[in-house]
Amino acid sequence: MLMQFWAVFVATSTLFSFLGFGISELLKPDHNTKAWIALSAVLLVSIGFLALHTVTAIIRHRRRYPNGYSVISTTTTLSTLDGSALVYEVFKHVQIKRSFLADVTHSFTWSGTERPVVSSDLQTVRETLSQANGNTSVMLGFDRIKRYDDVAVIHFRMKASDADKKSNPVLGVKVADELQVIDLTVQLLHASSSYQGSADFERFPIGVAATAANTQPLKTIAFNTQLKKFEITYPNPAPGYVYQLRWTRP
Repeated sequence: MLMQFWAVFVATSTLFSFLGFGISELLKPDHNTKAWIALSAVLLVSIGFLALHTVTAIIRHRRRYPNGYSVISTTTTLSTLDGSALVYEVFKHVQIKRSFLADVTHSFTWSGTERPVVSSDLQTVRETLSQANGNTSVMLGFDRIKRYDDVAVIHFRMKASDADKKSNPVLGVKVADELQVIDLTVQLLHASSSYQGSADFERFPIGVAATAANTQPLKTIAFNTQLKKFEITYPNPAPGYVYQLRWTRP
């Protein structure tokens, strides 16, 4: 992307140089007025085309990376010691796609009734915005401004109480663009040795509610009784879907 901008910058600078030369020639007493006017018109049209191309490229780039970065991999974990106190944690390995980026936004959905507490070990929590539908957006600030093509790790943690068992036993990640791998882990440390539950790994399109009609089963995950967890590592997920684990409570 930077190389494209550099090429446009060099071309535009060259055109301005020709335009400047043409203007200087016009100031000479023996100049060919019609020829230089025609050249100047061509140069102006070319400059306008290059400017339009640059603006279009910037808009297209921002639409592809609305968050200012591309995700390389993501690890999402939900763990509990007693079935009531939940810890939701996300690590994103990303590559910056803006000239400068000071903060990022992480969104999540909490279906429980108790208000969650959010934090980060790698960024500063600057703002939290909650919506009526259960969606919450958190602004995370970097300790230093990132530049284009920098690689960074984004960390987010949410702690919440689910003593009333009102939350949905679901852990998901939205894949809006191509990435290399997603990892989902549900750790139920309170599960007894007799628990033999399973988890459905499935996906549904972004922007719609998860229903039986639009949810595609991908795999059934057996509970690891030794480590007391469900886990799935899924390489190269197709973009445009929410991938989730859905399990039965112990």
